[in-house]
Amino acid sequence: MGRMIKLIPVLVLVMGLPLALLACGGDESSESSAADQAATSPATEGSVAASEPAATESTSTEKSESITTSGSTSAETDREALIALYNATDGANWTNNENWLSGNPLGEWYGVTTDSLGSVVGLDLSQNGLSGEIPAGLGQLSNLFDLSLGGNQLSGGIPADLGQLANLVRLRLAGNDLSGCVPDTLRGVSYNDFDELGLPFCTPDP
Repeated sequence: MGRMIKLIPVLVLVMGLPLALLACGGDESSESSAADQAATSPATEGSVAASEPAATESTSTEKSESITTSGSTSAETDREALIALYNATDGANWTNNENWLSGNPLGEWYGVTTDSLGSVVGLDLSQNGLSGEIPAGLGQLSNLFDLSLGGNQLSGGIPADLGQLANLVRLRLAGNDLSGCVPDTLRGVSYNDFDELGLPFCTPDP
């Protein structure tokens, strides 16, 4: 009986040891899990931060593509307007029609000046043997600020469509056989030769 009493503490110690080890293992597992979460969290934030420049770059690219597309559309419209002028004024017999109707950039067509996007900003065909009537299609050259067609054999009236050229600041038409009246919408053109034309301004629509 005395021997059994002496063995009881030993049994308690032996049985309690696995429980203590299990408790320690649980603490280490919790600490390890917390450490893993802490390590994962910065990586997630970094991923979000890293995605922001990509989004900004994408927006910048879209804007660039939009500008390029707009410039291409304008240049194509301008090409059509110039072809209409060529056909209406006997372009085949102009004094100089170098590169006209070719696939070359419009800036390489004789007398044509373009901006960095290829849109027509200047057209100087003065004293170049143009004959016929000025086509209304020239009113489609929305970026045009200088139009010089003086000293040719142009006839007929001045198209009212030219009044749509909001950027036009210089207009030369004298030295032709034009008739009718000058569209009232052209009064605001800063540099002109209307006095030499000898034509009255049209009565504006009520």
